[in-house]
Amino acid sequence: MIFILLMFTNNGYSQTHLWKTDKNADGTITVKSFVSERIDQKGETVPLIEYIAATSGMMTLQNCIKIMKDVSVHNLFLDTKSNEKIKTISDNEWYNYYVFSAPWPFSPSDCIVKVNFAEDGKAKMAIFTLTATPSILKMTSMNRFSYYNFIYSFKDLGNGNVEIMVTAKMTPPVSVPLWMLRASFPSSAADPLEKLVKLIKNKS
Repeated sequence: MIFILLMFTNNGYSQTHLWKTDKNADGTITVKSFVSERIDQKGETVPLIEYIAATSGMMTLQNCIKIMKDVSVHNLFLDTKSNEKIKTISDNEWYNYYVFSAPWPFSPSDCIVKVNFAEDGKAKMAIFTLTATPSILKMTSMNRFSYYNFIYSFKDLGNGNVEIMVTAKMTPPVSVPLWMLRASFPSSAADPLEKLVKLIKNKS
């Protein structure tokens, strides 16, 4: 799992001529983003959003894990109207259901993700991999994410300091101009990460 994460991350950083690097207002979060296009399963050209957001702060690895496993509080860092665990396979594998809010003129969208959790005690790392599984639940009237891949990586750096890295690849469930998607960075990646860090610290 860690090897896959590193390969994913290194691939993103290697494309420096395509990727844009920004920081949030106080410089604590670095965001590398790349908005392009891909061909979906229907053979249509759709937007592809990729980003890597990273930060570190004073917190514990176990609190990071607790927050990620507690789906009921995910609305505090994700812009969701609804968030719940809908099926548990094991302690390391389950399904989450999200209904995301959307600014006018867009309507809310939903997303079902399969969550895989891996913890490496020796490396002092924890990784949550979220992958869209749209067919798990019956379709609703909302647009549903069919391409949504997130990796949340937490690394204990020692002395009470933890590094958090969010690696994302997704396609919006509705048509959005590429210029609008590009203009949303770095805030669209930095804001949820900033809220996640605040949530973890408040739960300590």
